[in-house]
Amino acid sequence: MAKIIKFEQPNCPQCRIVDGLMKHLNLVQDEKVDIVCDEGAMELIEKYNIKSTPTLILVDNEGNLIDRVSGANKDAIVELFAKRG
Repeated sequence: MAKIIKFEQPNCPQCRIVDGLMKHLNLVQDEKVDIVCDEGAMELIEKYNIKSTPTLILVDNEGNLIDRVSGANKDAIVELFAKRG
């Protein structure tokens, strides 16, 4: 089954907006990566070419990137979660 990973960082206003949006819509990511504090974050940032936060990615069981959304675009986020199945 595909999973959604959310990349965020402390003091990121857009990250807080996305958190509130996801809470309001009852959407929960499978994994959360704090790009500043989490050990191993750099490896994931490089692997998935993360350029900004917040970024949500959809990956398959082997960790291959299926799709991504950067920023606080509600429709794109809802669509990404729908692709997860």
